[in-house]
Amino acid sequence: MQRFFGTLFCLIIISGSLSACQTTSTTVVPETPVVQPPTKPIKNNHQLEMRLQELTLAQQQLKEKIAQLERRQNDLERSIAVVADTAHQNYSVAETPDESTPLQQAQKAYTNKQYTQAVNLLNHYPQGDLQSPDTPHALWLLSNSHEKLNNCESAVRTVYQLTQRFPEYMHTPDAFLLIARCQNRLQQKDSAKSTLRSLITKYPNSRAAKKAKQLLK
Repeated sequence: MQRFFGTLFCLIIISGSLSACQTTSTTVVPETPVVQPPTKPIKNNHQLEMRLQELTLAQQQLKEKIAQLERRQNDLERSIAVVADTAHQNYSVAETPDESTPLQQAQKAYTNKQYTQAVNLLNHYPQGDLQSPDTPHALWLLSNSHEKLNNCESAVRTVYQLTQRFPEYMHTPDAFLLIARCQNRLQQKDSAKSTLRSLITKYPNSRAAKKAKQLLK
């Protein structure tokens, strides 16, 4: 009997130990959460600020470059406008005919000592028009131009028409002096003296007559 209870007691103790072991083995240990390391940013704040400053500077430089190009374009447009205006003015001057008369052009040429041009202009002047008030002046200017070119024969021939056709013209007395000068150049000394005497006879009170008297002394 004692052995029976002893055996039963042992079984009870063993059974309790097994339960204790089973309880211990089935206890759930809570899992420790895995903490992920923070992701490293591509750029930190300092680098981002520097990049923004670089972009701002680049933007300002780009604006300045655009403004410079616009100024150059404006200058170029103004230059083109000036050249076009100058070319137009030159074209207008070249294409606009000279409205002055041949006599006025000849007078200007004579004043500028362009005697050949004056002769060429006056050769086309209607010298036979006795009604025109400009005809005696045209003859006087033509004869003087011939004298300046040392064309004495042409000068005498022209001025002789003046003395014969327009005796009242204000320069007709001076025309006699021109004839006398050319006659002297052509070695026609006696003819020159005769011309001076005619001048004194026809226009005794003129300044040309006083000059003729001095030349005859």
